[in-house]
Amino acid sequence: MMEARESTVNSILNPQEEYSILQVQAATPAPGSPILSYQPSDDEKMRVDYQQQDPYERDRVECRQSAVQNAGEGVFAITDIPEDTFVCFYHGIYLLEGQNSPQENCEYQIFLDWHSAPASPSLDILPDAAAYKDYKASLGHKVNHSWEPNCMYSKYNHPVFGHTAMGIKTIRRVERGEELTTNYRYDADNCPDWYAQLCHDQEV
Repeated sequence: MMEARESTVNSILNPQEEYSILQVQAATPAPGSPILSYQPSDDEKMRVDYQQQDPYERDRVECRQSAVQNAGEGVFAITDIPEDTFVCFYHGIYLLEGQNSPQENCEYQIFLDWHSAPASPSLDILPDAAAYKDYKASLGHKVNHSWEPNCMYSKYNHPVFGHTAMGIKTIRRVERGEELTTNYRYDADNCPDWYAQLCHDQEV
């Protein structure tokens, strides 16, 4: 995507012939509406406007105080969401396989290909993007951990973030007002203290 503005699809015309192009009729974008463009990150910088919300996320989820004990902020559905639906995105700096994050605290770091991990590129959140008040361009890093999650991480090629993002999609129907969760699947030998404690509590 070179450049785009948010719009609404009015109609879709199915092609009459086998090799015809699908025709989509869309409303004219509102005057002065934000311009979105392709801005993937690199290993040092997230180039997007930190305060520009993703239109897709905005219509499905919101960030507020989590119901998970000691978790801080969380992500909640603002509408009923069917199973197998992408709901938000995890965007951060892009690190090649084996490349260390420049962050001292790497609790936000996530593999892009969980099936190949640790032989996989990864994403990490910069410190100035950790809090919702400072960064609203994507909310995936605010989805909290659960042993009984309602969402999972999945590959996603985003029109703005490109390959430097992960999609978070539902694994069951999520009701309006319900908090979204995923299983972080940290390595038990290399994980934050809070996760190690949860693992211990599971075993007791």
